[in-house]
Amino acid sequence: MSGRTSSPSKPSLENYAEWHLENINENLHPGAKTQYEFNIRAAKTEIESDHFIQEINSKLKDWDDQYFSDKKCHMLSYKPTIDINIKNFDSVLSKIYRYNISQNKSFPNPPSQGWLNLDNLYERINDLFRCQIICRYVDCYEFLIEKIQELADTVGYEANHYGQARETGYYAHHVYVKIPAQINSSNGIRSVTIQFEIQITTQLQFILYDITHIYYNKNRNDVNMASNDWKWDFKSSQFRAGYISHSLHLLEAIIAEIRDNVFQEEEN
Repeated sequence: MSGRTSSPSKPSLENYAEWHLENINENLHPGAKTQYEFNIRAAKTEIESDHFIQEINSKLKDWDDQYFSDKKCHMLSYKPTIDINIKNFDSVLSKIYRYNISQNKSFPNPPSQGWLNLDNLYERINDLFRCQIICRYVDCYEFLIEKIQELADTVGYEANHYGQARETGYYAHHVYVKIPAQINSSNGIRSVTIQFEIQITTQLQFILYDITHIYYNKNRNDVNMASNDWKWDFKSSQFRAGYISHSLHLLEAIIAEIRDNVFQEEEN
């Protein structure tokens, strides 16, 4: 006998509400959904009227014109406005579950920043509010990030960004801007700082996202994490969708380089 003790089993997503009530002392149903939806709609109204968001909508066309002046082609592939999307309650519960359970390496102890719950989710979940900016070329990322960072600095908001490159096939840059809002919590009305997510991706990657995100959603709540078998299943749809996305990332870089070379030759 080795004397080893087995780790406590993790609850499934289906049983998580009961575990959450017993261990975190919060009832996730049914009033929690109503309160969340009230808060999220009210906060969305605040964010839509926020000066930073208004400025992005007014400056996107100017940024597109600046890009055109430098690259001799347009940056945006659609009308220069953004639409704000909100995370529904089921997706929030899924994220709480992943943070507290499936991706918590300290389980059964809390994660390093403590349990994610109904009161602190507004400041800790970074994609409750998000929008997408769809570009034509892969080098638009750097240009747009710089412009958004400059705008955030101008209005006095904190902003940061990082690149997304998932194994399942997803390439984008996410910019997070901290915007003030108010929510109704268990302790009454309080001011919070919400992270607004701006997803910047290319038109071709955006098309593939609808396919690859299906596999990401299917595997992300797995307490045992996803298997790598799909990477060797050459005939599967997941293999083809994932590796088309990876190959496309390289091709888009080549396209941008060829574009620059062509216009440079024209000038010479």
